Amino acid sequence: MTRGSWSSAVTSARLWFGSLRTALGRLETSGALPAALLAAGLVYALIRPPDAYDAHAYWAMDPSDPYRNASAGRADAFLYSPVWVQAFSPLTHLPFPVFIAGWTFLLFATLVWLARGWTVALLLVPAVASEVGSGNIHLLLAAAIVLGFRWPWTWSLVLLTKVTPGIGLLWFVVRREWRELAIALGATAALAGISFIVAPGLWGQWLDVLRSNSGSGGATDFGLTPSAILVPLAIRLPVAAAIVVWGARTSRRWTVPVSAFVALPILWILGASLLVGVLPLLREARAGGSARAGGSARAGGSAAGATDRTLANHHLPSVIRLECGGRVGSGARFSRILAGWLDSSCRAGIAALCELDRDRVVA
Repeated sequence: MTRGSWSSAVTSARLWFGSLRTALGRLETSGALPAALLAAGLVYALIRPPDAYDAHAYWAMDPSDPYRNASAGRADAFLYSPVWVQAFSPLTHLPFPVFIAGWTFLLFATLVWLARGWTVALLLVPAVASEVGSGNIHLLLAAAIVLGFRWPWTWSLVLLTKVTPGIGLLWFVVRREWRELAIALGATAALAGISFIVAPGLWGQWLDVLRSNSGSGGATDFGLTPSAILVPLAIRLPVAAAIVVWGARTSRRWTVPVSAFVALPILWILGASLLVGVLPLLREARAGGSARAGGSARAGGSAAGATDRTLANHHLPSVIRLECGGRVGSGARFSRILAGWLDSSCRAGIAALCELDRDRVVA
């Protein structure tokens, strides 16, 4: 392929993607695209084979003995706090096909909310497709983190499930947003307190689960498996903290889901779906940047207009007096001079004044 034909192909591809992006944007604005995606998600949820590995663990959990299989990577292992034992307990009475249909639709709807027009493309990414297929909670964690900037209590979902991605709360610490931090921690403590009153024994069991799984696939191992990236948590946590601290200091919210991903207890491949939370935060940053740019432009235009008016009101008469020997004619003539100044330039206005003044002298 010649350079010219290659350039033409690249240009055509750019135009095609630009047209596609515009069309998707219009569909998204009208609500047609989200509705279509949700409809597709509902159909998939209803007809999908009931083989969700992680979701089955939530459904099969025995509320009277939830941590009997609590070993990372084991079938039907339930590893979350007693708060979620109690939250999932009513759902365990549903037939599994009903549970998995509703759960899958919830995950799909969360993905649509986070990704919008990128939903279909992201479903082609193995991590995201595996997340929806297995029924894990990484997409829900991503949504909780995004919402946590406005409603910090949503961080309780993070802290009472995967725990270590709560490193993202350093955002509030670095930025001294103490109220938001207090809400996040207070909501978590309130939920834990209520749960402890209901079933105090489960909390001791859960702490034992955390201790026994602290070295499973990430805390001490180092390597790569088909389903997990085995990098010690002791190495990843400082990296995650550095990411969120840098992001907080530079007002980059998208770094929070990135740091949460890095700080996952185990870096399962499907855990990368948590990074979908970056998309709405980038959209928000772009929208904020556009708004600031528009505001600056309007402010700049107002300032420029004010400056022009100031020059016209304060400097024009003195310049005119210098050019015309101090003879400034009548008020009507001066108005014509001022109009000439504003419409063209100072010199045009001065020339008009001098011409009018000569006519007056001749007359």
